[in-house]
Amino acid sequence: NDEILEMPLALSSFRASGGIISNLDDLMVFLRAFFEGQLFSESHLDVGEWNEIQFEFHEYKNGMMRFKLTGMWAFFGPYEFIGHSGSNNSFAFYNPDKEVYIVGTLNQITDPSIQYRLMNQMVDSIDN
Repeated sequence: NDEILEMPLALSSFRASGGIISNLDDLMVFLRAFFEGQLFSESHLDVGEWNEIQFEFHEYKNGMMRFKLTGMWAFFGPYEFIGHSGSNNSFAFYNPDKEVYIVGTLNQITDPSIQYRLMNQMVDSIDN
C-alpha cells in the first residue's frame, strides 16, 4: 500500500523462479530469441498440450505460460499471450495474433491483473 518495502537481494534468492535478474532490453532479446527459434527449434513450441495447473485463464506447457480470457470474460480482451509473468508483476509475453512482443515491469505486487489489462490494451490499440 503506502509503505515502501525494500528487499534488494530477495528476488535473486528465489530459486524456484530461476533467480534471474535482468533489464527489459535483455528480456526482450531473450523473448524474441525464444519464439523465433534462435535458442532451439521452433517445433519445440508446438510439442505437448496446454494444461490448466494454477490460475484461471492460465495454462502451461514446456516452461511457457499462456493467458487468454474466454467466454464472457473475452469482452475484456480476447488476446492470447504466450510467455511468462513474474511474481513481482514483471512479464514477457508474445501475442501471436498480431505478432507483438511485450515485456515490462509494473514495480508493484498488489494487483496482479494490471499487467494483463495493460497488455490487452496495448495489443488492442495496434491496427493490423
